Amino acid sequence: MKKGPNSFTIYFFFSMLIFLFAGMPQGFAQKKNEKVMIRDQANRYFQEQKYDKAAVLFKSLYDDSGADAYFEYYLRCLIESSDYKTALKTIRQKLRESKKSKYLVWQGYVYSREGDTKRAEEYYQQALDGLQPERSRIIELGNAFYTLGEMEWAAKVYQEAQKKFPSQEFHYELAQIYFRTRNYPLMLDAYLDLLKSQPKALTTVEGRLMTAFYYDIDGELKDQMQKTILARMQSDPGNVVYNKLFVWFLIQQKNYSAALSQALVLDRRTGDEASTLLNLAQLAAKGEAYSEALRAYDYLKKRKGDNPYREEAQLRQTQVAYQRFLAAQTSRKTAVDSLDQLFQMTFHQLGESRRTLFLIEDYAKFLAFYSHQPAKAIDLLERAGKIQGLNPTQKGKLKVELADCNVCAGDYWEAVLLYAQVAKEMRETNLADEAKFKRARLAYYMGDFNWVKAQMDVLKGSTAKLTANDALALSLLIENHEAPDSLNSDLQMLARADLDRFCNRPQEALLRLDSLQQKYPYSDLNEEVLSRKAKILVKLQKYQEAASAYNDLLKKYPDGKNSDEARFRLGELYEKELNLPDKAEAIYKDIVLHHPGSVYIEDARKNYRALRDRK
Repeated sequence: MKKGPNSFTIYFFFSMLIFLFAGMPQGFAQKKNEKVMIRDQANRYFQEQKYDKAAVLFKSLYDDSGADAYFEYYLRCLIESSDYKTALKTIRQKLRESKKSKYLVWQGYVYSREGDTKRAEEYYQQALDGLQPERSRIIELGNAFYTLGEMEWAAKVYQEAQKKFPSQEFHYELAQIYFRTRNYPLMLDAYLDLLKSQPKALTTVEGRLMTAFYYDIDGELKDQMQKTILARMQSDPGNVVYNKLFVWFLIQQKNYSAALSQALVLDRRTGDEASTLLNLAQLAAKGEAYSEALRAYDYLKKRKGDNPYREEAQLRQTQVAYQRFLAAQTSRKTAVDSLDQLFQMTFHQLGESRRTLFLIEDYAKFLAFYSHQPAKAIDLLERAGKIQGLNPTQKGKLKVELADCNVCAGDYWEAVLLYAQVAKEMRETNLADEAKFKRARLAYYMGDFNWVKAQMDVLKGSTAKLTANDALALSLLIENHEAPDSLNSDLQMLARADLDRFCNRPQEALLRLDSLQQKYPYSDLNEEVLSRKAKILVKLQKYQEAASAYNDLLKKYPDGKNSDEARFRLGELYEKELNLPDKAEAIYKDIVLHHPGSVYIEDARKNYRALRDRK
């Protein structure tokens, strides 16, 4: 049976492309340009599968340059256009000239395409029998089979070469072939054999396996890899490169706990895994595996001997402790005091400098918004602003953060001044737009709605998407709910509640929102009130009350401005916090079926499928 054109045509095109004309004298510029035009046209014909036309051009290029790449393109064109007679004649002529075994492969491939499998294999075997000890010749022959899609024969080349010439290894080449044929057990064995003889190839092997994982849609490779590596670790316990690969594998699976246990054992054994542990800690923190990240940093901090990562571990451990604190959404005094002590100890040991600036900013936010000591935060940021060597962006960012702290300290005019300075000094930057928005939002908190509206048109056109969206939301809130001929007392109460939310005073915000509902039961702001109450209650971990607020919102305002978010957040509450998967599934299904315009539809579909698959 004849073989038709296949994916190797395109692969061949991209893998064999060679630029032949660089570095020619200026006097040949016109001729060079003509050749480039011919080459480009030939490539276009080839991609468009106009093989007859491409063949003429590639033959012309080969006749002029003698380059193998053009010759092989020419052969491919003849084969794909079924001109097997010319292809065979051309190959025989080439064999008389070069004697390269790879052209026996091409000859066999022509017969294969004609359907003469027996004759094809005779030429393949002839090429294999002529193996020479030169590594370049072996790889050239293997690549000929590989490029033409004859993977079994490509593997035979390297297997036979390793038998004939034991001093040479071709584990990497074999692994690539097994990857193409999805023979994962043999691929893994080949890579592990490569690591046994060349431990320094670990990074290369990890990169190739990462590619294999990308294409492993059904998860077959993951299961096979764990079994294969564990078996090697047991059969060859003295070779630590397998342990290193296993740590890498566990990290890719986001199994940070197991990866950390393996990495700690390995470091105690070799004393050479500090950089691996640092990377593991960073990835664990990014994956919100805070306990594992903290354990890794603590180990690095206390690690004896030559330890270049001690200070870095101290810094990052404090940063991750703050991230875990934020994720836990706790306001318990013991947690606040413990983290405060960790910050203070870190700065006592490492000082306040450009190196610790990111942690200074975290500590200032912690002091202002969680420890509710804005005065201390202001003092810290003012000292940070005097650190030598800060660039304008760093200084501007510190000023914005200082202004935020002043807002929560009640010094609104100082905050206005600082926001205005950043807007002027950093003009036409995202930071300037952020400062302008925060100044406008402060005016909203203070009840100056007319001034806010005057600024919004500029801010809605910000290149910073977040600032533009926030500006639009604030603008719509005022436009939709401000009454020109009234005092707007309900909107002012909502603004003060939003100020309490900004400064992380959730209880005070709830009290203001409750008062607003009681004082203005028919206010058109009630949908906004319910949305804010639900979010605050989630933050306070009062999940049942939050679910009631969301349900109340959806009952009263099923098509309201906040209903889309409320519907999805309610599903998340049922799924993740209240352990009511059936209710969560029903909400996600409702979003998918009845709210096709929802911005949460993709997340709802994914969550719905996950819940359904668990049953």
